[in-house]
Amino acid sequence: MAFTTDPNTFNFQKNLNDLQKKRHKDHIATVTVDENGKFQIHSENIITPAGKDKINKRISVLPDPNEKVVKMSEATYLFKDLQQMNVILTNACNLSCSYCYEQHNRDFGRFTPESLLEAYNFLLNVSQHEKKNFQFFGGEPLIHKDLILTFLRENKEYLTKKFQRLDEAVSKCNNKRIVNDPGLLR
Repeated sequence: MAFTTDPNTFNFQKNLNDLQKKRHKDHIATVTVDENGKFQIHSENIITPAGKDKINKRISVLPDPNEKVVKMSEATYLFKDLQQMNVILTNACNLSCSYCYEQHNRDFGRFTPESLLEAYNFLLNVSQHEKKNFQFFGGEPLIHKDLILTFLRENKEYLTKKFQRLDEAVSKCNNKRIVNDPGLLR
């Protein structure tokens, strides 16, 4: 079957495998199927940071029908060029900059010191680069300063085994409005 996104010819009920149907269900707010199984795109009017009106169409991309789900540990070849990992600790922020694409006031999950170490180890193990950067990112990552400090304190010896200084192993990207200890990563 030739792939098409034409809503008049593509019938979801006949052409999707179970994984694709699940993906469609996950995106039901922006892509729906009518009673005939036809693809319908939804759009919304938004205001850009520059104050202009824009119609925003969002559409799900259908994967290859032969696609299968595998564990990341079984597909490490996909990450061999990974040099930097931005760990988004939070989307929450103490500012509301008009140009920012983050959602400012929402948190979509929680990390633990253990899950941060797991992510750090993933970067170390899959990347073929000599230098790697594990960066705390957000929103404003220092909203979770206690989590960062706990992670660094509990793992300092391990994190500095390969690097002379802690700030060579990890970094942070923040807006410097929250009390910012210049020695945080030392």
